[in-house]
Amino acid sequence: MDNTWYHLLNITTLTIGSGVVGLALGFNWGRESAAQPQQNAAVTRDAARINGFKTVFEAGVNQKKSAPVTGAKTNTRR
Repeated sequence: MDNTWYHLLNITTLTIGSGVVGLALGFNWGRESAAQPQQNAAVTRDAARINGFKTVFEAGVNQKKSAPVTGAKTNTRR
């Protein structure tokens, strides 16, 4: 095999191979980073439930379920 053909084949193989690897890694990284905020939110909600705290959403839903008596003081935070 001629030296020129060897170098051409080598460069072509490396270019295509690195492109395929780069695309595969890039696609996988993009999928994982897109899911990360949802995973973080789920972990935060679970930690809040375990520690006895309610998330803002859960507190609002529970407040709507239990209708306060008219004239009652709803804000007990001082």
